[in-house]
Amino acid sequence: MFTWLRKTMKYWLIFILLAFTVTIYYGYGSYKRSQAKKAYAAVVNGKAITYDAWNDAFRNALSRYDSKLVNSLDDRTITIIKKNILDQLIENELLYDYAKKRVRVSSAEINAEYQKIKKSFPSEDAFKNFLYRQRLTVTDIKKYIRRELVIQKFIASLEEKQKVDPKEIKEFYEKSKDLLFTEPEKVHVMHILVKTKKEAEEIEKELKNGADFGKLAEEKSIDPSAKKNKGDLGFIYRGQTVPEFEKQAFSMEPGDISQPVKTQFGYHIIKVLEKSPKKVKSFDEVKDQIELELKKEKALEELKKIKEELKKKAKIEIYAAEYKQAEAYLKETPTPTPEASPNATNKTTLKPASTETPKATPIETQIPKATPTNSPTQSPKVSPTVTNTPAPTEAPTATNTSMPTATNTPKLTPTNTPTPVQESTETPVSTSTVSPTVTATPAQ
Repeated sequence: MFTWLRKTMKYWLIFILLAFTVTIYYGYGSYKRSQAKKAYAAVVNGKAITYDAWNDAFRNALSRYDSKLVNSLDDRTITIIKKNILDQLIENELLYDYAKKRVRVSSAEINAEYQKIKKSFPSEDAFKNFLYRQRLTVTDIKKYIRRELVIQKFIASLEEKQKVDPKEIKEFYEKSKDLLFTEPEKVHVMHILVKTKKEAEEIEKELKNGADFGKLAEEKSIDPSAKKNKGDLGFIYRGQTVPEFEKQAFSMEPGDISQPVKTQFGYHIIKVLEKSPKKVKSFDEVKDQIELELKKEKALEELKKIKEELKKKAKIEIYAAEYKQAEAYLKETPTPTPEASPNATNKTTLKPASTETPKATPIETQIPKATPTNSPTQSPKVSPTVTNTPAPTEAPTATNTSMPTATNTPKLTPTNTPTPVQESTETPVSTSTVSPTVTATPAQ
């Protein structure tokens, strides 16, 4: 599985970059910058997508991923990524024009989201400076918000009208019970790591005499994270730590403190705080959640059909030479799609660890937070005990990989004669922020 992923990782990025909400990030201020240039990458029903807007979307998409991975991409892959992004921009323009005739967004809703965006900045001055640097106005931001809310509301309306047969819900539960609704055994541990057995034995004596475990971890552990977490590693799962550590931790009961345990990192004293056995959620616990997610799946299928119909009826003109080059590349060698993955699934985005009803993503989470240029960036600290072996989260999450791909995008016929166009003044924005943590990696 991992060999396959390594071989296709570059091509997966093509599709991952498009796995945003419904809109893609044109780039703050791209419209204003593009007004000086009448250079169109595409024209959709008389509305221009400029090269500036396209390049902004491309740069902002790449900026969310590891620089080493991005720098390893060859020209062919980069060109295909850009084609997919332009396809997405075209779809977004068509979808917004379609949706705004069917749903309404009030000024109060727009203002509420605008206030949330402002509050995401550390101060009023920081917000104003951000607008200044991006050459944006409050009006620009509110136009974006309106656009985003229109599309969100339209998709929500599609979800609401979907019908799910109770048999479908039960069938999904039975097929996915082990993967989605089973939480593996876990144990909550603390540890103190030292270099020698002698040091570990001295600490063991101190603990037997009543010393505080957390305080000793903070003072004596060579684990870099101990200064902050006092040796508390939280819950660990089988396969997440080195074998010697795992064997000892899972053999203990809450309140137990181990003798020195030797690993490749040194000598550990382990304390168990809690143990949780394997748990399987019942059908009654998750049936409502499954129904909601199946409705979303059906809505996405309907949305896909709507987009296809809109493309058929639209007048789409492509002027970008790179787009045509990407089409030529794709004819030479088909690019792997998510459907080709032996582990890909188009089922749902269920997150069974929580039984709460999934909520719509707030607008403010889709707008990049302003980061002061001189402020340090904190990197997550990894305990030397934790290996690179993926650990399950509270429960594994199925990923919805259905998204526009180069292979299913209708071929667009470019023309050589530009027609009078109207540049869109409403700039859709969307980002996806991921906070990396050690224990948030999906299980194999």
